[in-house]
Amino acid sequence: MPQASGDWGRTKAAYRLWDNAKVSEESILEGHRSSALERMKGHNVVLAVQDTTDFNFTHHRAKSEAAGFGPISAHEHVLGLKLHTTFAVSGSGVPLGVLDQQSWARKKEKGKGKGKGKGKGKSQKAIAGKGWKGKESLRWLKAQVGSELDVPEGVKLVTVADRESDIYELMALERSENVHVLLRVCRDRKVDHPEQKLKAAMTTAA
Repeated sequence: MPQASGDWGRTKAAYRLWDNAKVSEESILEGHRSSALERMKGHNVVLAVQDTTDFNFTHHRAKSEAAGFGPISAHEHVLGLKLHTTFAVSGSGVPLGVLDQQSWARKKEKGKGKGKGKGKGKSQKAIAGKGWKGKESLRWLKAQVGSELDVPEGVKLVTVADRESDIYELMALERSENVHVLLRVCRDRKVDHPEQKLKAAMTTAA
C-alpha cells in the first residue's frame, strides 16, 4: 500500500478509509460498476467473465479465523479469503470494468479442514431459494443477476464461465432477451435434441 500510495499521508488516508465503519464493500464497488456500465455504452457485445480467486494469507502475521480468514484448501492451516469477480470485457478484448464482486471467508466444518461460506451481495434476494442457503455455488447465480442490472440499451451481454459454473439453476435462471450465457460444461446433460445428450448434440451440430 505505501508503494501504491506514494507517500505516508496518502497511505494513512487509505488505511483510514478501510477502517471507517461507514464505508461498505457495496459502496466501493458501486463506483467501479457505474464506470463499467458507462464504458459499455456503444459496444454491441460485452463479455461478463466470472471466476473465483483465492487470497492466501497463511503467512500473514494476523492469520487466524478471528482475523476474518478461513480455509481455502483441504489443509486446515492454509487460510485466506475467496473472491468471485465478474469482469466486463468488450468483444475485442478491451477491459471495461467490474460488474459484480463477492468476497467471503469459509468456515471450518466439524472434522474437516475445508469449510464453506457464501459471498454477500444485494442480488441475493432475487435468487434465494430452498436448498441454496450456505452453498458457494450460489455465487454464480448472484453474479449473473448482479451483472444484468442496468445494462445499457443495445448491448448484448454474454456471461462466460468455467466448468465449475455448470449448474442447471444458472442455465434455467430467467434473464433478459439481450443476456446470454456461454459455459464450459462438465456434465453430459439430457437435451431436447434427437441425440438426447449434450455432447453428442454438439458434435452433430459441429
